[in-house]
Amino acid sequence: MKITKLQVAQNQLITAIDLYFSDSDPISIHTLICASLRIFRDIATNMGDEDPLLKIIRPEKKKEWIKLMNTPQNFFKHADNDSDPNCSIEFNEDINGYFILDVCNLYQLQTKKSLPEIDLFLLWFFSKNPKLISDPIIRNNYNNPPAGLNIDNKIEFKKDIFPIVLLSKNKGIFLRS
Repeated sequence: MKITKLQVAQNQLITAIDLYFSDSDPISIHTLICASLRIFRDIATNMGDEDPLLKIIRPEKKKEWIKLMNTPQNFFKHADNDSDPNCSIEFNEDINGYFILDVCNLYQLQTKKSLPEIDLFLLWFFSKNPKLISDPIIRNNYNNPPAGLNIDNKIEFKKDIFPIVLLSKNKGIFLRS
């Protein structure tokens, strides 16, 4: 099988989103999304770009930020610096959503397109976190999800919304993502 770096990163992103909406193992999700993120960041760097998230971090804090973000990923992948089998780490699985958001953004910036899985994730994420949106009109849209839509249950949300996302993609209808 011949596959490009972009295809690898895209497959990792889609799989991480699928696992995320299945409430699957957060460590596997984190490992996958970080692998995808690394590829997209490397591609951006090689194109003379930088991850937009890294652009907003103060230069003197960038190393500290990167170390903080990489610590769980490195713990999950390596044992060279911590080979004690009883060594442990405190992992907050809520961070996976923010990593997925970052990779969705990088994917869209680099490919100039979206995927149904990205649209699903963005609809859920911003419906769940409307206060993160700076534009008040867009924020209001996400502040008021349709009645009966359960944004607190990712499995139900995907079951209810993903068929609509797929249909809209096939029909060329724009969803708020």
